[in-house]
Amino acid sequence: MGCRRPEANAPRPVPRGEGKAARAFAPRLVRRRGAASGPEGDDPLYEGAAILAEGQSFHRRYRALLRDTGRLPVERLARAHLGADLTRPKFWERAVEAAVADVETFVREADVLPADGER
Repeated sequence: MGCRRPEANAPRPVPRGEGKAARAFAPRLVRRRGAASGPEGDDPLYEGAAILAEGQSFHRRYRALLRDTGRLPVERLARAHLGADLTRPKFWERAVEAAVADVETFVREADVLPADGER
C-alpha cells in the first residue's frame, strides 16, 4: 500500500462538460471576502464559484475549520470560520432557501431529460 498524494483528496472543480445540473450542486457555503455583515450578523455566500475563485486560500480556511470542529462549540465555530451566527433565525432561513433553490434547479434540469426508454 502506498500513500496517496494530498491533492488526490482535494475537492475538484466541476468541469464545464458535466452540465448545468452538476455545476449547480458544487460546494456552496463560503463567506464572502470583505462583505459587510447583514443585520443579523451573518452573511454567508452560497455560491460554488467563490470556492473555486479562492483556490488555496479556501482550502487553508477549510482545514482550519475542520481542525477546530472538535475544539469549539458549533456556534463559536460557525462565527469564527464562516462569519455566521447560528443563533439567528435568518441564518437558518437562508440555509433552507438555498436548499429549496437546489431542489428547484434539480427538478427543472431533470424535466428536460428523456423518460426511461425514450431517446
